Amino acid sequence: MLRFKKTLAACVIGFGLLGFAVAHAQQKKVRTLTPQDYIEIQQLVAKYPYTLDGGLEHGKAFADLFTDDGEFHQQTGRVWVGRKELLTIAAKTEETPNALGHFIMNHVIEPTAEGAIGKQYLLTLSPMEEKNGRITSTVTPYHYEDVYVKTPAGWRFKSRTVVERAAPAGRRGNRSSQASPAQVPQPQQGR
Repeated sequence: MLRFKKTLAACVIGFGLLGFAVAHAQQKKVRTLTPQDYIEIQQLVAKYPYTLDGGLEHGKAFADLFTDDGEFHQQTGRVWVGRKELLTIAAKTEETPNALGHFIMNHVIEPTAEGAIGKQYLLTLSPMEEKNGRITSTVTPYHYEDVYVKTPAGWRFKSRTVVERAAPAGRRGNRSSQASPAQVPQPQQGR
């Protein structure tokens, strides 16, 4: 009977240790990012609007920010997958800034088992000419949700998703509409 109890206790302990080892092995270990990793990811994100707005290297500089199988998810639901499709997003015949500018801020980076994820606010600024010849601008808020991976060439976007931010309740739903000149507050004389 004593031998049976010892064998049973050894089996229970053995199965317990085996279960612990399996559970521990199944947990994905979150990678630790170095300060250099954070800097390189921030630089990746900082290069993005310049390559997109300027059409640098006829779209090649933009596509180089992504992995070869990278994905760009537009807020409309359109998805570009792979280098060949990504090349078309910023392809221009001349390297010249777009009228539309992308301004990215408040970048947050979090390590994951595969690399890192990030998010940032995005404002797009687009000049418009009104019928009276006056130039105005539209500002549209979005945010990005990113997945980053470290490749032999450095950190790259595995995916980048644009999410349009909803207009607060009670505000005009048409973000592109501009105040008419009569609605724009004019400076008061004598101040």
